[in-house]
Amino acid sequence: MKKNGKKIFGIKCDKMAKMTEKELWKWIRKAQWKKDHDYKRIEKFYVANLNPSQLMQLRSFFNKKMDALDKKYREYWIKNIPISDDSWMDLRAEVIGRGESFYKSITPAKLKKMGETGDYYECFDYSIPYEEDIKSKNTQ
Repeated sequence: MKKNGKKIFGIKCDKMAKMTEKELWKWIRKAQWKKDHDYKRIEKFYVANLNPSQLMQLRSFFNKKMDALDKKYREYWIKNIPISDDSWMDLRAEVIGRGESFYKSITPAKLKKMGETGDYYECFDYSIPYEEDIKSKNTQ
């Protein structure tokens, strides 16, 4: 599969093009997190199909969504959801890993139920390489 100027899974993959939010959500959907919650499989998929620029865009997008969830629900989590800091990270990553419509539909009640019932996995966050890993692999 060629990446530059081609489409992979119907997603435009120009080497230096800035991906739109719609395209970034498509990459999250294509990871199929709910299939098996296998962040190693997903990381291999992303590394095989995205160039370093695109990986950094996906990482940045993911981080912004994590921060937005934290900002919006942090106080609620502290007062109402009996999970640790690490689990709070996993829970937020789970919300993003389930895709755009799930992310947009999340409510305090849904978060609480997910937290109380353990309806989240470790950890979609690990499936997207971190910027320093992308840069080090790109310079080798």
